[in-house]
Amino acid sequence: MDQEARVALEKARKNYRRYPNVCGVSYGSKFTKGIIDPLRRSIQFFVTTKQAEEQLERSLPRFVYARNADGSVDHSGKLATDVIELRNLELCCEGGNQVASSGVNGTATLVFHNQADTDQVLVLTCSHVIGGFDASPPPGGRMVGGTTECRFQADALGNSVAENDVYVFDIAVGEVFDISDEFEGLFVEGEDEPLDGFVDAAVFQENALMSVASDKSNTQMIAVNSARTEIEEIAAGGGRSVTLQNVFVCTGIVEKGDSGGIVYDGTSAAGIVVGRAEDDWVLVQPLREAIEYLANELDMDIECF
Repeated sequence: MDQEARVALEKARKNYRRYPNVCGVSYGSKFTKGIIDPLRRSIQFFVTTKQAEEQLERSLPRFVYARNADGSVDHSGKLATDVIELRNLELCCEGGNQVASSGVNGTATLVFHNQADTDQVLVLTCSHVIGGFDASPPPGGRMVGGTTECRFQADALGNSVAENDVYVFDIAVGEVFDISDEFEGLFVEGEDEPLDGFVDAAVFQENALMSVASDKSNTQMIAVNSARTEIEEIAAGGGRSVTLQNVFVCTGIVEKGDSGGIVYDGTSAAGIVVGRAEDDWVLVQPLREAIEYLANELDMDIECF
């Protein structure tokens, strides 16, 4: 994203963020009839429901002007806009068998020997999977999971908390106290080589194509279609909704039970699946930043590699 687009995005967020049904504003892929136009980018308006213009008191613009560094309008440049429907936004935890806590199921992101204390085996997943909305760790935060060949049990050490229903990062860590003798850390099920590091931040950008491995959907490809943004009005169960910050909106297929699924590129870890919407939209947060955030919140050392 060049500087003109970045400033235009900031202005668009300020001007249109509170329009009806708008749950996020970002910059990224331009879709035409559901197909990505590889030659175009757009200011993206994510909405919970698309409505005909005649039904709206205020319509979203078909384009916005580029902006100079000082914020002034550059009438010589126009940026296309795109209204993208994220219908039935939800945190995608449900009935799975990969990691379970307090009756809610999702996917274990990573199980690994903590390089800051190699006698300690840690497991990562989403905070909401272990019920971590309001307390760290939540009551009864024990995790049970793994694969048929390698099972584990862990006690939750801590998690991010949704302050005023806003998650900066949606991540939790537990300490494994019982695990199968066959355990080998950092292997993605179905892959021959273990993960050995994190992707370069530059790789995690619009148009990146990466793999996602999760309990229900197994291993698939996803495409990153937006710059980092904030998405509101995500159903969290029980009539509650939350906001997720530091989200990249991607196209791909995940199902209920896939929260915590790992996004990776080859042998490099990239992100964590935190939510979904209908029509194959996936919400992903960058994993390295999420771990660093959690380690700082808990005042502990978490080193995967």
